[in-house]
Amino acid sequence: GLLVFPKQLLDIRVILSSVALALILIFIARPLSVWISLLPFRYSWQEKVFISFAGLKGAVPIILATYPLVADIENASMIFNIVFFTVLLSTLIQGSMLTFLSERLRLNETQTSAIHTVIEFMSIGKPNAEIIELTLPMSHPFIGTTISEIDLPQEFLITAIIRDDQIITPRGDTALEGNDQLLLLTPKHRIKSLKRFLFPPA
Repeated sequence: GLLVFPKQLLDIRVILSSVALALILIFIARPLSVWISLLPFRYSWQEKVFISFAGLKGAVPIILATYPLVADIENASMIFNIVFFTVLLSTLIQGSMLTFLSERLRLNETQTSAIHTVIEFMSIGKPNAEIIELTLPMSHPFIGTTISEIDLPQEFLITAIIRDDQIITPRGDTALEGNDQLLLLTPKHRIKSLKRFLFPPA
């Protein structure tokens, strides 16, 4: 902050260079690097777009921009001001639009057909089971049904229910509610069957 002078940031060369750099980062450099980096992973295109739009919102680029000042290289002050202004633009533009973008991409809605988290079930020998975490949407047919009323195959076991940040021990008379997070123990080779059972194709 001690290195920033508002008058220098209003220099037309700094403004034009920062806007050009911000546009390149927002629409070319960051999206390209994110999409290439996430190729091995199973992210949806909506998630990749959201990650690409995250932008620069940390102090690291500004700290790195002080290195030319310390090294006393030519135009070091100009480089610092451009980097600072670029981070400022990214924070104001991209940072303020993340909530709007997540809503447009429907990333903040409850997933109805995807298993959110897989926790490997640890044992002394080779693990052959996993604990699957999934969320029941408000429209799920099991809402209002007790666990004893669900014809759950024997190889599947509800080990815990997370409701309003509280862990509930599942019992036969426990009724399921919307947005309940279920932890289910299942053999690894039956994960797809569990998914089809809980979220059958329409």
